[in-house]
Amino acid sequence: MFKQYIFTFSATLQSIPITDFHIESYPAQYLQLLISQRIYYLHIYAQVLQKIVQYSIKPKEEMVLLDYGAGNGLLGMFAKHCGFKTVYSVDINTSFVYAAQFLNRQLKNPVDAILTGDWDTIVHFCKTHPIPDAVAGTDVIEHIYDVGNFLKNIKALNATMITVFTTASVTANPFKTYTIKKLQQQDEYKWSNPQHTSSDNPYAGLPFLEVRKRIIQEHFNLPEHQVTTLASVTRGMNTADILQAATTFIHTKQLPTVINHPTNTCDPVTGSWTEQLLTIEEYQVLYKNAGFNLTVYNGVYNEWQQGLKSLLLKILNRYILFTSRFGRWLSAYIVLVGK
Repeated sequence: MFKQYIFTFSATLQSIPITDFHIESYPAQYLQLLISQRIYYLHIYAQVLQKIVQYSIKPKEEMVLLDYGAGNGLLGMFAKHCGFKTVYSVDINTSFVYAAQFLNRQLKNPVDAILTGDWDTIVHFCKTHPIPDAVAGTDVIEHIYDVGNFLKNIKALNATMITVFTTASVTANPFKTYTIKKLQQQDEYKWSNPQHTSSDNPYAGLPFLEVRKRIIQEHFNLPEHQVTTLASVTRGMNTADILQAATTFIHTKQLPTVINHPTNTCDPVTGSWTEQLLTIEEYQVLYKNAGFNLTVYNGVYNEWQQGLKSLLLKILNRYILFTSRFGRWLSAYIVLVGK
């Protein structure tokens, strides 16, 4: 249904002078990646939109869609191109919001609203605007600090909401898991990408373990060995939870429960996880507790390229799509549908 729109939207994107955009380097680099591999990413967006319509009682022409964690905003813009009635986009990063607004103007403003902020921003906006029927996001749910609370907030805004999120953090795929764990260990112990945090983060670029140490040292006068221990056991916590854990330790001498994963870690300042690895079973519990039924689909690799690699990926993708459970061991990403 939505694949028919890919090539017309691709042609539109190709005609836009992306290199003339006056936007910051990180969103510019990411946009260049999306544009250079636009056929592949538009197939992912088409899959997301197809799942929304498949599980909705409304046709797309009557639906209000929220593109959450929109980045450069291409998913929402493609949705408008495909005929969705109303589309909102939201992202917490001001640089990406500016880039999305710039691109939206180049595309003659198809998206109805591009907002800066988090879920509270959406709730406030929806007091005076139509509430979304569906929320979608690509490569965002693995960064959300408290996925369970996030899903409950969605349910509170609209009890019949359809949610569709993609994530490349596929725990069933050992190759993906290995690569992501290496990245998590880099962020935790060596260095973190300063472009992946907030612009005012005084610890940008430092490993997360060191950031937690400094947060604790700046707020509490504790012996070095206690600071080191607290910094270690608070892996996966944001600043507020780190301070609460340290306060509890000072009063009770009880340390917080260590995260039940060997490498998952998050930016203590923003709470953004480094590609958090959650199993399908863990997602099922989170969705169920929030009042959703979860269905999971496999995602494919970029077969829309030249040469023998394209042929091999076509064969691999057919296996991934038509052998659902076993195909997940090789999936490029998974699609999480909450309904």
